[in-house]
Amino acid sequence: MDNNIRGAFEIGDALVSLDLAERFFCCDIDACLGACCIEGDAGAPITKEEFDKLKEVLPVIWDDLLPRAQEQIKEHGVGYLDPEGEIVTQIVDGKNCVFSTYLPGGVCICAIDKAYREGKLDWRKPISCYLYPVRVKKHKAFTAVNYHRWKICKSAEVIGRKNKVRLYQFLKEPLIERFGKEWYDELAANCDLYVKTYLEDYPSISPKMMLPSRRDMPSVCFQCVDRLVVSFSLNLKIQSFPHRFSDCIFR
Repeated sequence: MDNNIRGAFEIGDALVSLDLAERFFCCDIDACLGACCIEGDAGAPITKEEFDKLKEVLPVIWDDLLPRAQEQIKEHGVGYLDPEGEIVTQIVDGKNCVFSTYLPGGVCICAIDKAYREGKLDWRKPISCYLYPVRVKKHKAFTAVNYHRWKICKSAEVIGRKNKVRLYQFLKEPLIERFGKEWYDELAANCDLYVKTYLEDYPSISPKMMLPSRRDMPSVCFQCVDRLVVSFSLNLKIQSFPHRFSDCIFR
């Protein structure tokens, strides 16, 4: 039997990374200065409906945008197709989202979200931005829900651990907006049971202890093997099936 196995919560048609239960998270914008609106090599993923909405709200947020962002939008519009054929927001200087704006002290925030909080808009921002650091990708047979983990959010993990706020809890509102309350309640129930069983009641039982060593598994997907879950008799809705790193949806 192939030892390439991954684990994920199955909620509706979605496969949700165990990171949402395992990782602590709470945005610390004073530390990162809004780096998620700046860093990266592409804009934020948006739907066709959001693309049209961005054009609609432009007059409201225009004065908050950077001059070079205004020029980029005038010349190229609010979005473009990335190499994978997905619509994303325009960027300037090879990284800055055109919809970013700066507060005193150098904190970068979303101009759309700023207008929403000021009561100027009834739309907060694209759902991919609201959900960040979680990324949602639609596949033919399922929807993958993953944590995009990188160095700029390290302080958020530290604050989350200090405040005992897990990723699925921090993102409750955007997850409900994207998937609905019934979906979120099922996810939360699975996460709560998983945390209680594997991370609190039996902290010495690690899923990777149940697997052969990595050197004995040359073709295993190391991205996922550390999160393998053996559910025993629990009613945890977890999907586990063989795969190789090249096929991994959790990369």
